[in-house]
Amino acid sequence: MWQSSIPLGALRTFEVVVRHGSIGAAAIELHVTHGAVSKQIRQLEQWLGQELFARSGRQMTPTVHGIAFARELGSAFGLIDQACKSYGRLTAKQTLHVRAPATFAMRWLIPRLPQFYERHSNTEVHVTTTMTTWSSERSVCDIVIQRGETSHLRFQGLTLFHEDNSAIISPDVAKLLKIKEPHDILKANHLATETRPFDWRNWLEAAGVHDTYPNILHRFDHQFIALQATIDGLGAMIGPVRVVADDIRKGRLCVPFPDVVAKGATYTAIAVNNQESQICRRFMRWIEEVAFEDKSLASNASSDF
Repeated sequence: MWQSSIPLGALRTFEVVVRHGSIGAAAIELHVTHGAVSKQIRQLEQWLGQELFARSGRQMTPTVHGIAFARELGSAFGLIDQACKSYGRLTAKQTLHVRAPATFAMRWLIPRLPQFYERHSNTEVHVTTTMTTWSSERSVCDIVIQRGETSHLRFQGLTLFHEDNSAIISPDVAKLLKIKEPHDILKANHLATETRPFDWRNWLEAAGVHDTYPNILHRFDHQFIALQATIDGLGAMIGPVRVVADDIRKGRLCVPFPDVVAKGATYTAIAVNNQESQICRRFMRWIEEVAFEDKSLASNASSDF
């Protein structure tokens, strides 16, 4: 087992002082006296051989070195806190931190979370979104949903599904434009995103439409914005059919040509912290089951509108 002479109590006191910016406020949180806090700070500086505060009279200001050290400690204590919640038998709700791409979180994961809560009512899932590829291995999140390449990570992931991209449009616009053949999609306003610049080209090639290229009327910075614009009837876009499955089922979107798809990225669930905890295992089993149930959505996407 791990053994160390590190003064954990003093480290905790130091982090609280820097976080509050006041010894008095830290003493209140820690339920100790002002003098006890000052003593632990001095002991920690002696143990480190490094001053953490610049002193002027009774004023103490953390040094640049001290601020950076406190930030590192805050992250470490956050991991410890989460490990206790994950591995302990607590009567309070356990919290699971999940990070996912914004579009995936909004259109696929969050709508399905009620199913998870039906099974595990004592668990609270905190979802945070990211616009870029996740790469940090020093994060307080427990599970990361990654779109695309995962070889740069040291964690083994669970493949959820592969992205099948197809033309999507609102049913009302599809009826208005009388879209019957792939070439007809060129009659619609074309929506695209900065993050996926080649989606239209790839899908038109898969559809065998080579003689023309759509004029992109609206280009958005993120896909979830383009999806909302498509639902609102602004035009057509190329989107991941499985991710927007709920919108298709509820009639907000339709896929005129479900058999014409361009292969996209892979979605992978990766347990990056507390992999063996019960709460992580439960979530990973659940999301694997849900992803498997959704595998038929692309083939069931209807062209009736």
